Amino acid sequence: MSATDWKSAQDGDGNPIHGGSGVIGGSLEANESSLANTLYFDDFGDFQSTDELANGGQYALGVDQVVADELSQDFSYVRSDLSSAYNRAGDPSDAPNRRLDFFYRSFLYLRAQNLFVVYDQVQAKTSENPKGPYRKHVRWHTPANPVIVGKRAQLDYGQSRLFLDVVLPANASLTAVDELTNPDPCDGSDIGCVPFGQANAGTYRIEVRDPTNPLAVPFLTVLQPGSNTSAAPTDTAISSNDATMRGVEIAQAGGAHAIVLFNDRPGQVPSPITSTSYNAPSSGPVTHTLLGLVPGANYAVVQANDVVQVEQNVNGSRTASPAGVLHFTADGQLIFASGFE
Repeated sequence: MSATDWKSAQDGDGNPIHGGSGVIGGSLEANESSLANTLYFDDFGDFQSTDELANGGQYALGVDQVVADELSQDFSYVRSDLSSAYNRAGDPSDAPNRRLDFFYRSFLYLRAQNLFVVYDQVQAKTSENPKGPYRKHVRWHTPANPVIVGKRAQLDYGQSRLFLDVVLPANASLTAVDELTNPDPCDGSDIGCVPFGQANAGTYRIEVRDPTNPLAVPFLTVLQPGSNTSAAPTDTAISSNDATMRGVEIAQAGGAHAIVLFNDRPGQVPSPITSTSYNAPSSGPVTHTLLGLVPGANYAVVQANDVVQVEQNVNGSRTASPAGVLHFTADGQLIFASGFE
């Protein structure tokens, strides 16, 4: 939920300053887009407008181009191309001039583990602006002030607790911003910058950025909601041995263990994975979720010690879902003890 839909700033009598129907107070939907967007992209006005409505590069145009989606009793999965939301006009012929190359989001929810894993692939075009490379970071909006330690944010709200763990970028920096005094469009780099002043909401946001600001940045985030007594998971970035997949190994405090790998090949619809291998614990039950495989195809899965080999095979005993998801739970010692299924 965005800050625009949660609650807006209020006057001294507790009345919303802006009209609308937010969850608490008025909505700010007609105001600054950066209160609603996830990727904040600043092209310094080289393409997108610098006014309040388009601040952060996102405007009221473009479509959510879903390229894969699935809802099952085990997981929810969506992959979408969100790039066109950063267009400045409805004419598709104008899109090639956009300074944002692409923004792809892969979203996974694992029901049994109650985990969200989000993989954002972001790439900007080379900047010739005197201000340097275009600025970009991912925003997560929260109803209260989170506590940030390293690359993890913890939010306690009522009887609930949310852990937000940034797995990638490896050198990510996290900053909490009070949106009741929203500093946009100022980030401290421009002397004399004046905040818009009307883009305030009674929420906070967590800004995640790569301090080196390369052209391409992967953002991999694990979110675990629970009660206010829940403990944080241990999340470790992993990649397949052939570097075609990227993801995370998640060990939860209650003992649950999960491996999630996303297809990391280029493109809006990357070529599906037909063969890969990766490291995994060889003892204890582990839930494996591989995304971006051949939809409906059979795969053979073999684990030898700590290496899992996944190969498309018409005689394979595991079948990818209609959206190309291979999801299974296995115990390396019990199921793959001999190295074969």
